[in-house]
Amino acid sequence: MNDKIPWWVFAIPAAMSLIALADLPYGYYQFLRIVVTGCAAWIAFGFHKRNSLIGTLAFGAMAVIFNPIVKIHMERDVHAIFNVASAALLIGTLWLQSRWKDAA
Repeated sequence: MNDKIPWWVFAIPAAMSLIALADLPYGYYQFLRIVVTGCAAWIAFGFHKRNSLIGTLAFGAMAVIFNPIVKIHMERDVHAIFNVASAALLIGTLWLQSRWKDAA
């Protein structure tokens, strides 16, 4: 059974988080919250299945921060920092996942 998470689950929310640094309509940010929360929860669950506490906590926290239901309100500048940090975590983890495949 292949437990590898598809590349696009990392790439799409990372790209969307970086695009969110632009001044866009409010609807984009709502859609971003839905996409990032869903993908982060999927990744957190994948790390949970691999018994990786750090990955589970990191992506679980990302899902909580971006969740669209119980919103954590932040200033635009603070949210921009979270967008960049989230994109970096997603891309970094995708890169590491590709390295794990090569090692196997």
